[in-house]
Amino acid sequence: MEKILNVVIGIVLAAVLVAGGLLGWSYLKPPEDFVGSKLEKDLKEWQGYVDKEPADPLGRANLGAVYLETGEIEKGIQELKLAVDLGPEGYTYLFKLGEAYRMAGRNDEAIDMFKQALEKYPKGEKFLPAYQLAEIYFEQGDLASAKDFAQQAVDGSTGIWNAHYLLGQVYEREGDKAMAKQEYEKAAQFNPNGPDLQEALARVSS
Repeated sequence: MEKILNVVIGIVLAAVLVAGGLLGWSYLKPPEDFVGSKLEKDLKEWQGYVDKEPADPLGRANLGAVYLETGEIEKGIQELKLAVDLGPEGYTYLFKLGEAYRMAGRNDEAIDMFKQALEKYPKGEKFLPAYQLAEIYFEQGDLASAKDFAQQAVDGSTGIWNAHYLLGQVYEREGDKAMAKQEYEKAAQFNPNGPDLQEALARVSS
């Protein structure tokens, strides 16, 4: 199964190519003589890997993800675009590039990447791109599109509380309190202490 690429402080990414695009994780300790932060070590390691294997999309994607973590968004976009060019079937490369565009405020390009990713993600694993699309459209006030993609996110993973919460927000904004309450209640089944969830339930229950 393809895993979404993320960089977490304290974890070194092990470049294990799997079907569809990305990587497995392994926990490694930095060398005893390494000076600098864990993120700096990740950046140095992935840059070194890309220098040796410039045509490997996995290396480019990981380097791009590290750049995003350091706040160098444009460099991250550049590397992730190369990853997509080199490995166009890597659906998580498309998703991560969509995240990078969204971080840069380039929502039209983010939407394009998320839609491409949604097409390529395996059935039953489409929650992530569908949810991102729902959020963007909700923020833009396009409630019809937000509802469509939020429903796809719910269908893709019924145990994810925030998809139900977002769908509830769409219904509430449309003025359908009954459907909003239904979705908020579903969200509460999975995460009763979700941020603002109890307040939302109170609003639509009055």
